[in-house]
Amino acid sequence: MVVDPDGEIIYVYLPETLYEQYIRYQSVPDIALSIVILPALIQVLSYMVLNRGNDIDEQKWYMVIEKKIRSLDKDINDLFNEKISPLELAQMILENPVERSFNEIKGIVGIED
Repeated sequence: MVVDPDGEIIYVYLPETLYEQYIRYQSVPDIALSIVILPALIQVLSYMVLNRGNDIDEQKWYMVIEKKIRSLDKDINDLFNEKISPLELAQMILENPVERSFNEIKGIVGIED
């Protein structure tokens, strides 16, 4: 998987076989989200930290992420100041995808709490 944030839109490139599997498993969206989107978002948040001050804050995707962070009552400077990690923030932005994935797996295999 390759994440390309250089431009107005972030592109996530998957090898053809992985892309086909991603499409095939859309019936389990939380699992697919955790496998593909979560790591891509973590990489983008890390990219934001590494490239702070390099005019990336003018990119549309940056503004969307920043707005989402504010909607969570968080400050993007907490990411820059390492008060919150890219992993923690990505999970908040995506509304706990790992937990939702485990719940989805429980539903598939029929496990009850």
